[in-house]
Amino acid sequence: MRNLFFVFCAVLMFSAGAVSQAQAGSFWDGLFSSGPKQSKAVTALSQNDVQEALREALVVSSQSVVTKLGRTGGFNSDKNIRIPLPAALQPVDKILKSVGMGALTDDLEGRLNKAAELATPKTQQIFLDTVYKMTLSDAKAILTGGDNAATAYLRKSAGTQLKDAMRPIVKEALEDAGAVQAYDLAMTRYQTAMPMLPDVKANLSDYATDKALDGIFYYMAQEEAALRKEPIKATSKLVEKVFSAVK
Repeated sequence: MRNLFFVFCAVLMFSAGAVSQAQAGSFWDGLFSSGPKQSKAVTALSQNDVQEALREALVVSSQSVVTKLGRTGGFNSDKNIRIPLPAALQPVDKILKSVGMGALTDDLEGRLNKAAELATPKTQQIFLDTVYKMTLSDAKAILTGGDNAATAYLRKSAGTQLKDAMRPIVKEALEDAGAVQAYDLAMTRYQTAMPMLPDVKANLSDYATDKALDGIFYYMAQEEAALRKEPIKATSKLVEKVFSAVK
């Protein structure tokens, strides 16, 4: 009986190991669309390694971008993401400039960018919450995705929440920055100079919110692409290990 007990225990241990290996195998199965291309570096990664590395990379990236853009000049001084006047206001800008009143719309444009800079720091907690809700399935899709897969995941998962949270903040920031008053003044002068032209309305809060998010995700995508290209520049050995394995 004693011998049978030891045999039974050995069978259980073997079965547990087999299940564990099967689970690991199922995680890596289909990881590469081209079939079984599982290098030793890839198969050495644990599921926890992948999730933690991606979470760390996204946290670091979001903090870096929010810090970069959420300061004076973050949007206004950056030609890549500077927020222009809404398309609906372009005719107004052209007409005001033609009669020497272009400073009004220039001022409005500057205030739109200032509002984006003031609102940007408010996004950080939403990014963190989204990152820590990442599932294993999400991690696998991100790891094997394109150069901006992680950025796309954040935008898809948090985009609506970010916009809903930022909109009232942007609205308040625009008011504090004087953008609404600048808009009203520009429109008053616009109609004074050209009374036959219709008033042009623009939803400045929604517009500035959308453009602020575009700027944030623009730079997050840049950072992600750079990390995938040169994992050695990662902020930790774990992130470097994971991204190097699938490079």
